[in-house]
Amino acid sequence: MRQDNVSQVIVIGGGAAGLAVAYGLVMRGLTVTVLEFGPVPDPQREFLTDTPPETLPWRGHGADGEEAYPAAHLISDTDAPYRLGIEAGRSFLKRVRVAGGKTLYWTAHALRFGDLEFQARTLTGRGEDWPLNHATLSPWYAAAERLMGVTGQPAGLIQHPDGQFQPPLFGLRAAERQMQAALARQGVPLVLARKAISNGERSPACHGCGRCALGCRTAAKYDAFSRLVPAAARTGRLTLRSNAIVTEIIPDANRWAHGVNIMDRQTGATTSLTAQVVVVAASAVETARLLLASPHPDGGKGLANSSGLVGVFLSESMGVEIEGWLPALKGTARKSGPRADFPHHGEHGLIPRHVNLSPGSEADFGGGWLFLTQSGPTLFPSPAQLQSGFGRAWKQALSAWHPASIRLQGIAEVGMRRENHIRLDPHQVDTWGRPLPKVSFTLSDEDRARWQAMVDAGCTFLDTLGADHITVRRMVPETGGGLHACGTCRMGKDPVTSVTNEFGQTHDIPNLFIADASLFVSSLNQPTLTVMALALRQAHFIADWLRHPPPRR
Repeated sequence: MRQDNVSQVIVIGGGAAGLAVAYGLVMRGLTVTVLEFGPVPDPQREFLTDTPPETLPWRGHGADGEEAYPAAHLISDTDAPYRLGIEAGRSFLKRVRVAGGKTLYWTAHALRFGDLEFQARTLTGRGEDWPLNHATLSPWYAAAERLMGVTGQPAGLIQHPDGQFQPPLFGLRAAERQMQAALARQGVPLVLARKAISNGERSPACHGCGRCALGCRTAAKYDAFSRLVPAAARTGRLTLRSNAIVTEIIPDANRWAHGVNIMDRQTGATTSLTAQVVVVAASAVETARLLLASPHPDGGKGLANSSGLVGVFLSESMGVEIEGWLPALKGTARKSGPRADFPHHGEHGLIPRHVNLSPGSEADFGGGWLFLTQSGPTLFPSPAQLQSGFGRAWKQALSAWHPASIRLQGIAEVGMRRENHIRLDPHQVDTWGRPLPKVSFTLSDEDRARWQAMVDAGCTFLDTLGADHITVRRMVPETGGGLHACGTCRMGKDPVTSVTNEFGQTHDIPNLFIADASLFVSSLNQPTLTVMALALRQAHFIADWLRHPPPRR
């Protein structure tokens, strides 16, 4: 096996966290090698930004009804299955392996979280406290917002504190303004969504095509690859190795991280790399999987696992879509071109968590949810399933209702429990010979109560607005929603009850760091901005730490 020593820091994973920490490190003068499982993206060839969905199989929603990622970046359950501890079959965790990660396909909602989340136990009597608060993270939130170009308006929310906003491109639409007024009378805010989309100041302005989840060819939507890699590469201190599968982290005789063994995903060739610091940012499941699969000098169960908590407290988010139609907007469509009714430009509004805001709540669950709002025409007119009739009269009635839709996209947290965890399968391996992760994940009674309360609240909001034909989609699955896995290497002050400190530095191995949502102490809805802020803060800490590292004993 060939051995290279190319950089001061190795970063495993080139997604939101990995590229952010790499960017922060090279800007502080360090040399960094990023090892990415997947390829480098080709936006012009691979992204479907302006491809009419009607030209795609299943109108771009896949045979199972889920919006499909470009196949080149989706890791299949055939090549790399996750063994589910609760059921056989397809994994519920969506995995995209490509430089930039899921930021290539996210919908760009960039929310700060306040002490209602970070100090939940102290402020509400439920949940757990993180080892930091919003004041500590605020400067790094601001740094991330400047890098990402987050647009929005100040609203004074305790749930999502105001940030360094760029002027917004889009405002609330007619139905959302009506809902805003109706909710205000109930003391529930509806504010403009905070989104990492360009207003034209530093990159091409978003043109509102509404296809964020299919990739953005113009880079008007923030993604970690197009925004961070060019700037970091210009320093001459960044090396990005694509198609590099890290099979294990190598400890030295002093039980520090010495380097990594990697395999080329395409050729199978193996290489060993060494560095002064190793940062793991491979996603909640893959980060835990790698630590558990790496050899421990004393034969223990994985690296950085003296607490026994690596892979434990896996969490997710639960989703629902609730739709209704407003009679007051029936027949109000205005067309200025052949495709003026498509698309609906994504979610413009945000209804923040409005339950469990203080101690003494009567709810039979902790935490809460948020709603993202959409309104106006969609590609396929949903009223077609409800409108009776046939022929021209039916089409005219359908056209009249088409612009009157309002939709709530609800996202609720899942409580962190020891029962939800990741272990390695002792018998089965994936295509590349790595032990399969066995995922055990179920929803608790409290999670189900929270989800049902979210659905009830959304239906009540639409009913208060006078909406007709209220429908609920995406009923709660047993396995969460698959988009925001977190919590398998939680941060904390006590090495007995956590894997890392507040900077993501593992308690057991001083030069081994975790930089992704594995660190989370609670499940955050829309976590990307927090991941970015923590990664930038970690990069600053590592750069200072490397000036005077402790001796290896």
